[in-house]
Amino acid sequence: MAQTPPIFECHPVVFPQELSDHIIEYLFGNGEFESVKNCSLVCWAWLYTSRRHLYKKVALTSNNVSGFMSLIVGHPSNIPPYVAQMEFHHVESRILQHISRTGFLTNFASTLAHLHLCSVLFPSFLGVLDVICTFSCLQTVALDKVTWGESYHSSVKTLIQDKVLPTSVNYLRLRNGPLRQFLAWLTDHETVPMLQKFDVGPIEEDDTMASGKYLVHLGANVKHLAFSFGFGSNGHICALQALGHASKREWRRPDANSSVAERYKMLTGLDTCPNIGSLTGLHSLRIDTFIHNEDSVQSSALFWAPRLFSSIEPSELKEIILGVTLSRVGDLDKSNVNWEFFDVVFTSKPYRNLASLLFDVGGRVDLDGLAYLISSRLPRCAKKGSLRFLDSTVSRDRWSQ
Repeated sequence: MAQTPPIFECHPVVFPQELSDHIIEYLFGNGEFESVKNCSLVCWAWLYTSRRHLYKKVALTSNNVSGFMSLIVGHPSNIPPYVAQMEFHHVESRILQHISRTGFLTNFASTLAHLHLCSVLFPSFLGVLDVICTFSCLQTVALDKVTWGESYHSSVKTLIQDKVLPTSVNYLRLRNGPLRQFLAWLTDHETVPMLQKFDVGPIEEDDTMASGKYLVHLGANVKHLAFSFGFGSNGHICALQALGHASKREWRRPDANSSVAERYKMLTGLDTCPNIGSLTGLHSLRIDTFIHNEDSVQSSALFWAPRLFSSIEPSELKEIILGVTLSRVGDLDKSNVNWEFFDVVFTSKPYRNLASLLFDVGGRVDLDGLAYLISSRLPRCAKKGSLRFLDSTVSRDRWSQ
C-alpha cells in the first residue's frame, strides 16, 4: 500500500521591517531612485519607507510645479507629511501668485522643516514673507538670488510688521539678494529671532549698519557664521579709506606681548569693532572671497578679515574657513596680504582652541602647490598642524549640513 506523503504547513516568511528599511535607504543613498519606486509597489510597509525617501526633498521649477500641485491640491493626499525639504528654483512670478491663490503651500504648513528659494523674483517683499511664514515648523530658510519689487503702501508696511519668522528657525541663509530690508524686518520683531547658524552676503556698504545691528542681537547665540563682502561699483568707502591709510603707515613690528587688538591698531590705525565683539559664542567662522583672483583689491583678506578676527571673542572658536579662488598659484601674491599678522593672530592665546584653519580652494589652481605656498606664508599655523585644504564644493557642503 502506497504511503501518503507527509503534509507540510506553509508559513509566510516575515521579513524584518528594520532590514527592509535599511535596504531601501541603501538604494536611495546610491541614487537608485527607480529601484526605490519599485520598492514602494511591493507592500504597504515598503510604501511608507519608500515615500519617506522619495518625497523627503522636493525641488520645484516652472516646468514641474504644476504637475506636483496636481498630486496635492483638490483631493486628499498622503504626500505632504513626507516632505521635509522644499526648494523653488527659477519659478516665475505668475506661477508663485497661482501657488498662493490655490493654498498649495498650506498642505505643508505644519510639517515642512527646510525651505530653499533660488533665483525667484517676487512682486513684493510681503510675498517673500507670505511664503516663509506659511510654515510653522521651519528649521532652515535659505534665500539665494531672491529679489522683490518695492511697495510703498502703508497697508503693506503694516502687514509686513505683522509677519513673524517661525521661532523654530535656527539656520538662515541670505545670499546674493537685498539684505537691508530683510535684516531690518528681523530686528523689528518684538522678540528678535535667535539663530545658531547665519550665512549672509555679499554685504555691501549700505548693508553694514543693518547687518551689525542684527549681529548685536544675535550675540553669543550664533554658533556658526558665514560672511561674504561686496564692493559694489565704488567699493566699501570705509574699507578703501582704511586701506589707503594703512598703506601710508609705517609698519611697526609689535612686541611679543601685544594683544590682537593692539596689533590691529598698529596695522590699520583703527579700533576693533564692538558689534563684531558681541559674537562671543562662535564655534565656526567662514569668510568667502578671502582671496579672489578677479580683483585683488576686493579680497576680504585686506580689510574685512583682519577686522573680523581682531574684533571677535574667539575663545570657543574651533574652525575657520577661508575662501580662496585662484587660477594660478602665483596669483596668491597679487593681493598684498599681511600673512604675518594672520599667522600671529591664529596662533595667539585667544585662539588657543582653534583646531582647523581650512582653506576652501576654488578655481583652476593646483591644490597641492597652493597648500605648500600658504603653509610657507603661515609657518606658525603649519607648525601647530591646524592648516587644512579642500576643494570648494566639498568644504561648502560640509558647512551647509
